[in-house]
Amino acid sequence: MPELPEIMNIASQMRECLVGKTIADITILQPKCLNTAVENYGKTHNRRIMDVEARGKWIVISLEEDLLLLVSLGMGADTVSYPPGSPPNTGKYQVRVQCGDGSGFTLRFWWFGHFHMVQKADLKDHLVGQLGPSPLADSFTPELLASILRTSRRKVKELITDQRRIAGIGNAYVHDILFLAGLNPLAQGSRLDGGATARLHSAMRELLQRVLSKRGLAYERDFFGNPGEYGREDFLVGYREGEPCPRCSTAIEKIRFGGQSSFLCPSCQPPVK
Repeated sequence: MPELPEIMNIASQMRECLVGKTIADITILQPKCLNTAVENYGKTHNRRIMDVEARGKWIVISLEEDLLLLVSLGMGADTVSYPPGSPPNTGKYQVRVQCGDGSGFTLRFWWFGHFHMVQKADLKDHLVGQLGPSPLADSFTPELLASILRTSRRKVKELITDQRRIAGIGNAYVHDILFLAGLNPLAQGSRLDGGATARLHSAMRELLQRVLSKRGLAYERDFFGNPGEYGREDFLVGYREGEPCPRCSTAIEKIRFGGQSSFLCPSCQPPVK
């Protein structure tokens, strides 16, 4: 499932390719991924693309007159650019956006993808408008993280993967973030002291920037169809059950809570007493 680094990479590539172009047509082959009737997407025609940005696990495409296209890649998707004169093969996508110069892109959702349209004034009522801050934003300080953690007695893993509190971190990278911070996933977020919060803040930014520098996971593809370079060998403890901890060589363990698995080093991330 693509998370913040993959979404930031795709959004950056889309911004470079699409800003300034005008939407000529949008073809919808799977209406279930929409939030409004197919015919309403005609409102996008002849509107210029003003910006593309990442917000958590969503791509936000801003059009003229404050109209927004909101893309969630769900459990994974192919988001593929095509040049003028090379339209994609029908049936290989659920959504196609074509620009006035004949170029465009297609979306082929693997599972649970969304292609929504809202007016900017109505964004507050959409999930995207209710997302928490990005952990890679300049405004995301240790103090802001501390204020988020104080608001709940939930486990730290649950808190930092709650998209309404912090946007963009999921189950792919949370294991290594907590390992870098030396925190057990079952630790109560509101009980973390200043030192632990600072370590967690640093770990989030370090790990996500590391993935971003490699253009995302090796099994995810970017806007041009190229795979990322962050492979299994780059994970520290995530998905490495039974292998030695990279710090102390203790065997990495897998625990389950909240319906999900967590990977950790029992020595570097001891249980909270």
